[in-house]
Amino acid sequence: SLKMDAVENDSIRKPKTYVETNRKFKRLTLINNNNNGKIVGLEILLISDRSLLGTKNEDDVLNTGGDDDDFAGKKNEETESESDEEEEESGSDMMSSDDSDDEQEGAKEGLKTAACAVEVSVGYLSDPENFHGLSHFLEHMVFMGTRTNRSENFFDEWLSRNWGSQNAYTDTEKTVFHFDVHPKRLKEGVEIFSKFFTEPLILERALEREVTAIESEFERVVNSDGVRMELLLADLAIEGHPYRKFGWGNRQSLTESEAYKEKNGARKALKRHFKEHYHARRMSVVVCGAEELEELEEMVLSAKAFGSLCVQEEEEKEEIDDGNDDDTNNKIVDEYVSQFERIDEVNLSDTYGQPFAHLVPSFVKTSQVKTGTQLTLVFQLSSKINRNYLSKSVNFIETLLGHEGEGSCFEALRKRGLCSELCAGVSRGGLDDTSISALLSVSIKLTERGATRTEDILFILFTYLRQIESLLSSNGARFYDEMQRISQIEFEYSESEHACEFVERLVSDVRRFSPENVLYGDSYWQRYDENEIREVLSMLTPENVLVILASSEYKGNDAATIEPWVKFPYEVESFKYTASTSDAQDMQKVEKELGFPSKNRFIPKDLRMHNEIEKLFPVKGNDSINNTTTTTTTTTTTTTTTTTTTAEREEVNTARRTRKRPC
Repeated sequence: SLKMDAVENDSIRKPKTYVETNRKFKRLTLINNNNNGKIVGLEILLISDRSLLGTKNEDDVLNTGGDDDDFAGKKNEETESESDEEEEESGSDMMSSDDSDDEQEGAKEGLKTAACAVEVSVGYLSDPENFHGLSHFLEHMVFMGTRTNRSENFFDEWLSRNWGSQNAYTDTEKTVFHFDVHPKRLKEGVEIFSKFFTEPLILERALEREVTAIESEFERVVNSDGVRMELLLADLAIEGHPYRKFGWGNRQSLTESEAYKEKNGARKALKRHFKEHYHARRMSVVVCGAEELEELEEMVLSAKAFGSLCVQEEEEKEEIDDGNDDDTNNKIVDEYVSQFERIDEVNLSDTYGQPFAHLVPSFVKTSQVKTGTQLTLVFQLSSKINRNYLSKSVNFIETLLGHEGEGSCFEALRKRGLCSELCAGVSRGGLDDTSISALLSVSIKLTERGATRTEDILFILFTYLRQIESLLSSNGARFYDEMQRISQIEFEYSESEHACEFVERLVSDVRRFSPENVLYGDSYWQRYDENEIREVLSMLTPENVLVILASSEYKGNDAATIEPWVKFPYEVESFKYTASTSDAQDMQKVEKELGFPSKNRFIPKDLRMHNEIEKLFPVKGNDSINNTTTTTTTTTTTTTTTTTTTAEREEVNTARRTRKRPC
């Protein structure tokens, strides 16, 4: 039987700014009890935000009685009118995007779009070995029509008439789809959108067109140094490891696969991938609309929307209809697909170890597009520790490595003219953050001087890490407390995001954080764990590092390896850290320069406004505590002073001091 766990608005930790704007939240988990025990199904987060309605009368905007057609008609008339005006306007091509946006906002009369996002917990690390890019391919194909709305462009055309847009992306272990639309049309949008996950056609005739689209996407990023770095890491991973997958996919990887060459093979592979992974137990849904939470819940769980996914697990999802598509032999395809079962979870971490265990420590030379030289150190960390959002031990180290003030690694490098930028951390998503491993990277943009003194840079960095470890007992808890307070302030006073950006971000947090912390998880520094931090530091050593030197001047040689997809050269050499430097006398001073940031005296403890303080501690008259009033008069001012207790005065003074500089 199907059951539902709910976490209500009052139990979800929210920023003060959301409370003030009356944003409300509800977290739902659908649970199916069958012969195999308790199975968690669809995960849902509902967001009610009345501010989406703008300045119009709320009842008029959300009225569903009879003016839906009027709304669509008005939009069409506006679009046609704008088009005619543009044709008549001789200088219309010179119109700036800002002007266009301003006109559109004016037309909306303050309305903001509502939004919905869906995450499917499968990404390109689950692609078959002989079909690189399959997950990305499927992301494209599910949008190519449904049994209910067969036109391939139906949703795009509908959104364009209703101030909306849609997009999607594929990552290592997730695929995210999202759209935004006029708040009045959210219900209809959710119903159309949900069909992509229950009855996509996956048309045979659309395959070649979407292969071309994927090829075009890849061609646009081949000159991105960030993409090249990820492809380099993929090629360096141990043979057979999921990190070697080519997640982007391109014409070569898709059309030269055995499945694509076989008759109906590509469609078979896509349908199988859909059946195995696109089901309620691997899906999360976030909806942000102007309706009340109860209406949003009914909207999402309607049989016309995602309610069709919430069926007992023994009931098989309806087969994907072909829509009378071409000459595809669908009986063959359907018989092939019917033998495969749904996959509840992909436990890659149980099967595979660290991706570079065979290679570290190593020194890698490669090319980059951007002029200059960059030194990147990549350390393999435990994924479990990285995803422990309550202790945030990895975030603690990231913050120290990225610090730029006195005592920092960056400051020591900068004052010696060795670098101009330094950034460090585990990126959210990509190969950096998976269930298998976490890759902490320290990327340093070198000066011309720094490019010839990499040994000095490595010496300063590893000396800094040793200093952090030695000073942890005396400074760690204090620094953690500062980060905890700063993060708390940033959370409490965070600005409201646009609904589309909001749901896109939160849909990946629904399964990452506990229900009550779904908003707060990224900001929650619950407890300082010195032992865990020391465990992280024990992994940031010369024995567990890939040192990658990327230069625009490197062109490779006959001994270089060629990366298979973008074709850039790289060389791998053995690496042994000797702590040697170009200037031993100067480097002897480094250890004394490095350490924790000094105590931050500017973190406020009370951010209440002045008038709020006065309400709590009003100036008292004759009925004051000691019934004593002193009046002082001068030629310009008259001041009334009331004697209060020392504790009250101190609290008021503290509040007034700390409100001067919010973090």
